[in-house]
Amino acid sequence: MVKKWLLVQGSKLKKMFSEKVMTLTETKLNEILMENLTELAGPEEAIRRIFEGGMKLGNEFMVELSAQLEDDIDLVPAYAEAAWIMFAGKAPTDHSFEKKEIDGHEVWI
Repeated sequence: MVKKWLLVQGSKLKKMFSEKVMTLTETKLNEILMENLTELAGPEEAIRRIFEGGMKLGNEFMVELSAQLEDDIDLVPAYAEAAWIMFAGKAPTDHSFEKKEIDGHEVWI
């Protein structure tokens, strides 16, 4: 339990001390790109493309964190929350995790 809390708090500290100008620039650039995509492709297509891009970014953040990952499946929710904080700059507003077995492997959904 403490490891999960430390992992999440560490990601918050890392984000908090990141360069604010770069963060603001990236945020505004993303807003501009999303607005333009919505105008060019329409709202439904834009949402689909933005979601797919977010999934790819989430994978990249998890790869970045992987050097610090421990081989403990119970830490997966904390890693996911830490990756979200690094991506979005704040904790997720809502999330849920469920452990399942798929093809003989324990996974988190």
